[in-house]
Amino acid sequence: MNLGYRYNYTKRLFYFLVITFVCLVLAGLVAGILLNRTGADAARMLRLATIAQDLIAFVLPAMATSVMVSALPATMLGIDRPMRISQLLLAVAVMIASIPAMNVIIEWNAHISLPRWCAPVEEWMRNAENRAAESVALMLSGSGLGVTVVSLLIVGVLAGFSEELFFRGTLQRLIASGPLGIHTSIWLTAVIFSIFHFQFFGFFPRVLLGAWFGYLFYWSGSLWLAVIVHAFNNAIYVLSYKYPVAAIDSIGVGDYALCIGSVIVTAVLISRMARRR
Repeated sequence: MNLGYRYNYTKRLFYFLVITFVCLVLAGLVAGILLNRTGADAARMLRLATIAQDLIAFVLPAMATSVMVSALPATMLGIDRPMRISQLLLAVAVMIASIPAMNVIIEWNAHISLPRWCAPVEEWMRNAENRAAESVALMLSGSGLGVTVVSLLIVGVLAGFSEELFFRGTLQRLIASGPLGIHTSIWLTAVIFSIFHFQFFGFFPRVLLGAWFGYLFYWSGSLWLAVIVHAFNNAIYVLSYKYPVAAIDSIGVGDYALCIGSVIVTAVLISRMARRR
């Protein structure tokens, strides 16, 4: 596919990194101003800061980089190609089928313990995880339909769009344009995507999610498929947080069977989607 690149591989990545650094600094300044407003409602300011961060730290560098390094910025980002409904239905089916297996991975990752000599690192990681959890709790705080809709728009729609535009539409695309190849690019981008969230005890599930979004973009050629599936995943999280169901305290034989079935069905659906790319 002709993406109209203007510069060589090294220059494209360099310009992207410089633009991203500048935007991250700007996003940090704006978020700091909003969060440090005295007397303001903390939840409201956090929502505004999150919107500003998504737009400045993710959308802006993706758009600026694509315009700078490509004569076909919309094609590079994958936003000029529509997705097929059949692809969307299969992708959503994969997300639903994988829930039992992903829950096991999430539970395992949440209880990972580092060696004793890494205790300071683990403490730092736990503190970062706790701060992230507190931010999420504040972001989603409040009751009523209005708060739920706002949470879905920010955490679901905006995060899904901005992160996919940055990580898959720009970073994955740029890495794949070099010598590493598409599969390495997808998994490397997924690792960076997970690191960016600074939630280390959810690192591995998020890597798998990032790789899934990357393959959706690769198979379909349309970023919109990854955006919608990402937003769908985040919306499930928001709704399950706002309206929790009873938790399972122990895993029995039936739960293991459900997990194995989840893996098998998910693998079959992914294989079918890969063949229909």
